[in-house]
Amino acid sequence: MSAMLLVTAIFAAVVYSRLRQPGVIGWAALMYLCLFIRYLWTRPYLDAPLRAAKDPHWLPVYLVLQFLNGLGWGLTPWMFIHPSDPSLIVFIFLVIGGLIGGSTAAAASVKSIYFAFALPLMVLSTVALAVQPELVYRVCSVFTVLFMLATTRFVQRFHNVLTESFTMRLEKLALVDKLAQQVTLVEAASHEKSRFMAAASHDLRQPLQAIALFTAALEQALQSTTHHLTASRLQMSVHALGTSLDTMLDISQLDVGLVRQEIRPVAVTSVFHALDNVFQPQAIEQGLELRIRASKLWVASDPQLLERLLANLVSNALKYTAAGGVLVTARRRGERVWVEVRDTGIGIPPEDHERIFDEFFQLDNPGRDRHKGLGIGLSIVRRLSRLLEHPVSVSGRPGRGSCFRVSLPPVSARALAVAEAGPRRRAEWLPRRVLLLDNETDILEAVTVFLKSFGITVVGVTQVAAARAALAQAQGEPGFDLLMCDYRLSAGEDGLQFLLDMRQCMPSLRLLMMTGETVHEHLPRIRHSGIPVLHKPVKPDALLDALCALGPAAAPTTADPPPMSMQNLGGSQGA
Repeated sequence: MSAMLLVTAIFAAVVYSRLRQPGVIGWAALMYLCLFIRYLWTRPYLDAPLRAAKDPHWLPVYLVLQFLNGLGWGLTPWMFIHPSDPSLIVFIFLVIGGLIGGSTAAAASVKSIYFAFALPLMVLSTVALAVQPELVYRVCSVFTVLFMLATTRFVQRFHNVLTESFTMRLEKLALVDKLAQQVTLVEAASHEKSRFMAAASHDLRQPLQAIALFTAALEQALQSTTHHLTASRLQMSVHALGTSLDTMLDISQLDVGLVRQEIRPVAVTSVFHALDNVFQPQAIEQGLELRIRASKLWVASDPQLLERLLANLVSNALKYTAAGGVLVTARRRGERVWVEVRDTGIGIPPEDHERIFDEFFQLDNPGRDRHKGLGIGLSIVRRLSRLLEHPVSVSGRPGRGSCFRVSLPPVSARALAVAEAGPRRRAEWLPRRVLLLDNETDILEAVTVFLKSFGITVVGVTQVAAARAALAQAQGEPGFDLLMCDYRLSAGEDGLQFLLDMRQCMPSLRLLMMTGETVHEHLPRIRHSGIPVLHKPVKPDALLDALCALGPAAAPTTADPPPMSMQNLGGSQGA
């Protein structure tokens, strides 16, 4: 409309300067009045397009206003053409042609609006030329008709393009809306799955923790007997069971970023020794040869996560090897250390080298035989390799076995010297009296039996009120050196809040949380509390290391306590 105001003013000024007719001023006044009425009618549409568009009277009235606008311009040749002034005629028709061309872009989205303005303008202009006595004007009228047909065709095509574009946009918005709904459903399903896995994990970790501690206490008691080897093997089996439990949760834990790596110097031989203890019996049972070559190399990694990564590779190699064996080696290659797991199994087609890292993809298992696993081991390997920044590559062909290579950074000489010195656990760093709060009686008994084997007095309670009473009663006696508590207690009590309260009331009391909680919403709260956390099932050695790191109230200060291990039986849980 601003352009129309400007064009009208310029047109009226030029024509009036040539003709000096008062009718030019009257025509301009009527055109401005028509534009003002059109502005008043258009303003509600600009303020609320959807509401105005629903008004059945809005478009017809707007078409009438556009028709009057086109009619006013169409009458200009009849009103202002002067045969003796060809330059004025040229000017008038140039303005008319410009108005028609401009309306093709401005009004093509609604063809009726375009025709309401352009049709009276073009018809009246053409007839005005055709009635002139000179031949040149009649020829111009023919060209005007051709111009009218061309612009009408252009408007039709332009309208189709706009309609298709708008339709595609609406379809795209509909697809985006459907995709957003699907994402919401998937997130809700993932959340429910995580809640189920967390609940199942918590319920399974409790008895497994009790089994691990009872086994450790049994191993300690049978240390000098002939049954010590049996107890040690039982402990290794419990370790393997805990690792299997953690594998069930690895995918969700890794995807949401709850697993935290603790990079430090790691002796490759120590990891290889753990792999040999776990997989050598399986290899013997399958009639395979498992060779794990010792190495003096050290790498920068998280020992538990690296062990889990390699364990999945070795397990996968044994699973798909029917004859021959598996070879695990480590060697220095330039600025990296290569750990390779080679097998003489079925091999992997080149086109499947990437697919084998997808969830639930298995070679040579079309019937989904559960005895061959779930097909998530290598997907965990890929996630762990990304987390640790240890690239994993694979090579091999069908019938010729396969080779998985993990590339790790070596450790500098200075870091190696510190690592080889290592922390030493000292008996005087262990607490003398421990108050244990846990709603599982099996855990209470297991921890009590285990810690008593190291001369630690343990008082176990199952409720917060009993724990408060025990702490109050101990004020006049030799007090507790350590309060150890679970997160989820009976009757909905909050173990973390109890520990935070005790940190304010009894600043000298050491605090430790030992929990099987894996709900994603709760873990950040635990982590940000600043209270040391062990995630069940906990290795007995890891529990002793944690107690040593905390120390008793009167712990000696001549040496720094060892760093606390926050690793569970299967690896880090991001405490």
